Amino acid sequence: MLVHTLPDIRPSRTLRGGQARPRSSTSPTRRCKSSVADTLSPAVTFEQLFMLSRDALIVSDVGSGQIVRWNPAAERLFGYSAAQAIGRSLELVMPRAVARLHREQIAHYARTGEADVLLARVPQARPALTASREEIRVECSMAPLEVPGSPPRYVLHTFRDARCLEEEEKHALGLARAEAALAETEARLRRCEQLLAESTNQLQPCVDRAKRTSERLARVASRGDADAKDRLALLARVVDGRAEHIQGVLDQLAKTAAIEAGTFTLNGERVNLVPLVGRVVVSARARSAAHRVSFGAPQGLTALVDAARIQQVLHDLIDRAIRRNPRGCWIDVDVRRPLTASARIEVRDYGRTLSAREREQLTSPSEEDRGWCLDRFIVEQHGGSLSLEWPSDGGVRVVVSLPTNRTRLLSAAAAQESPQSSA
Repeated sequence: MLVHTLPDIRPSRTLRGGQARPRSSTSPTRRCKSSVADTLSPAVTFEQLFMLSRDALIVSDVGSGQIVRWNPAAERLFGYSAAQAIGRSLELVMPRAVARLHREQIAHYARTGEADVLLARVPQARPALTASREEIRVECSMAPLEVPGSPPRYVLHTFRDARCLEEEEKHALGLARAEAALAETEARLRRCEQLLAESTNQLQPCVDRAKRTSERLARVASRGDADAKDRLALLARVVDGRAEHIQGVLDQLAKTAAIEAGTFTLNGERVNLVPLVGRVVVSARARSAAHRVSFGAPQGLTALVDAARIQQVLHDLIDRAIRRNPRGCWIDVDVRRPLTASARIEVRDYGRTLSAREREQLTSPSEEDRGWCLDRFIVEQHGGSLSLEWPSDGGVRVVVSLPTNRTRLLSAAAAQESPQSSA
């Protein structure tokens, strides 16, 4: 191995501003340390420390930037032998950006003699290049060296392989992501447990009422009198209504579970809103004879929507208007085109004036009111909005605004998928 011997190189004693450290009087402690150093000096030399160090040590010339010393650890780290490295520029092992910064530091030190530009409290992590031109991560530190009787000419570079630290950081990052995913999964499980408990409490009364109705059906059927036929038909309609209610609760559960799992999707297609809303109105008229449901719309208004989900939203809005006014009222359903590329669907009931508490429940529904939260979620996923108005003559006006062009629906779908993919 080619070795370039430097005469008695010691770490520089230069302070800030190029001033030499003053020599203080020798204390007993310093004399003890000096005696230990004198004992070790014949046995342990700079050459031995330089060659046996596990860190890659490189000595470079300040003026030329050439490598003058290269220890075995540097051979193992960078892949160059001492014969290949000595005499070449230290930028051999540096990417261009790092090499430019290194030249500026050395040039400043050469002009001013200020060692602070080289010294750092902690090693700096930076990329380096091996003989195969592979970029690795190292921790680098520099210290000026001096030769007695000569101005500072050399700099000692210490490189430590930081790839193991990088692996540890990756492992820690992976562990943090796994813990975050676990916490998210546990939170979803808790929400599902809460959803299941709420759904059980909500379904149980419906099931109990259906059982009582079936018992009445059995009793009426056993009488065999003349009025039994009409009463059976009435009870059958009651059973149908309660079964439909249970089916609605189950549909809400399925949608909520899909939202929690991140699998809720929209099947957008070009739909004429006028016949779609018309079918919902006809269904509402059949469900309640006490309510007069009117319908107004232009000849046609097409939009890119998920027809089934918008139909479910409108069905729920009209059903809520009916439930708010059980004794009957007028309900107007209108489809309008207020602006270009937008559609407006209004559900207006002319029922009683709601109290402040009832309005608060509508504008800020609780988690138990799953249907209203789903309605708002579906409309917002279409890029639209759902708002409430309180007319002065009583009742409630619910306004559904929807975009009619493809761009706004796609942007809404992209916003829906973004938080799911980052999770």
